Amino acid sequence: MKGEIDQPNALATHADGFAIAATYGVTSAAFEQNTDGLGSEKTTATAKIWQDWDRFDEALKAMEVAAQAIQTAAANGELTSFDQLKPALKECGFCHRDSGFREK
Repeated sequence: MKGEIDQPNALATHADGFAIAATYGVTSAAFEQNTDGLGSEKTTATAKIWQDWDRFDEALKAMEVAAQAIQTAAANGELTSFDQLKPALKECGFCHRDSGFREK
């Protein structure tokens, strides 16, 4: 997904995987219960998620919409370059880099 390997024939597969992960894996229900500091699983999620839940939930929805758009483009034969994935990756970057929702 970082564009480090030039395999345009694999773009559709990556688009499908990303859409599945965005729709079923990284959902607000997975984060809804505040697990900050609870449990034995190591996480990079920060307390800011639950302090700014509406913003976090909005970001997840934006990521899902972007992922579904690239999946649709792939299904229609319109996904031809890595650059088309960048808007969806930017949505991921919001939580991973820009918002403080994840520890670095």
